[in-house]
Amino acid sequence: MTVYSHCVLESLHDLEKEMLNGQKLQGPATAAEVNLILKHKNLVDKFPLFNAVYEICFQGHPVTEFISCLQNHPEHM
Repeated sequence: MTVYSHCVLESLHDLEKEMLNGQKLQGPATAAEVNLILKHKNLVDKFPLFNAVYEICFQGHPVTEFISCLQNHPEHM
């Protein structure tokens, strides 16, 4: 885990503590599990939305990348 991704995880933990009264977000954990499966099966490129969520949650990519991913999704081209 990089220092930057550690900061992103800390931000997620802060959000959980402050806005959800300590409840855990389900999306980041699910994104991590799905990403592992997609990488193992070499399918990351086939599921760009899952990959975008993973990169936002764990690699510090800006949330705006998700909007861009939606706009450029192959189903909409």
